[in-house]
Amino acid sequence: MPPAEPYQTPSLPVGAHAPSPPSSLPPTPVPAINTSVSRNDLPVAVVQALSVRGVEYAMMTFSLWLIAGSIIWVLIALVNGGTSFKALVLPTAILIACVPVFGYLFMRLKREELANPDLRFDPSKRRLSQFTEIIAFAACLFNVIGFIYLLLQKAAGETAPTIVKSFLTMLIVLVVAGGILTYYWLDEHKLRNR
Repeated sequence: MPPAEPYQTPSLPVGAHAPSPPSSLPPTPVPAINTSVSRNDLPVAVVQALSVRGVEYAMMTFSLWLIAGSIIWVLIALVNGGTSFKALVLPTAILIACVPVFGYLFMRLKREELANPDLRFDPSKRRLSQFTEIIAFAACLFNVIGFIYLLLQKAAGETAPTIVKSFLTMLIVLVVAGGILTYYWLDEHKLRNR
């Protein structure tokens, strides 16, 4: 018996495609596009919006951040000897404007939460309080890191601001931002325990 020749695929002209092998499955029909779909059946982009009360929580939270920043600003200025009217005019103006707004919204929302306990689980409120917790935590952490950095600079013999003023600055931030963090942290955990 003569040796078998190797199998060779037939060559096709350039640009031609080989026929597809026969399939045992019937071809699937292409679905027709329905162009008479009503506007209500079309997909709608989801936009995350605050709830009605969420807007009030956002205004209250923004006021809180401004108040906290102003209190920190005033206290640090006083520690560093900045007692002039010029140094304290802006944070004082912020406090005069924001404390009544914050107080009004805080009392209003607390009253609403007592009347309707489900309001405490409002996603807008929780999102804002969690974001406030993160901001307060970051402020505390970065101030502790800055103070430790200052101590290490002093230990290395480099010139740095005085340790007492730096410690008082860190303490001010820890009391204000840490107080906010503690309040929201306890409030968040109170929600989980229910």
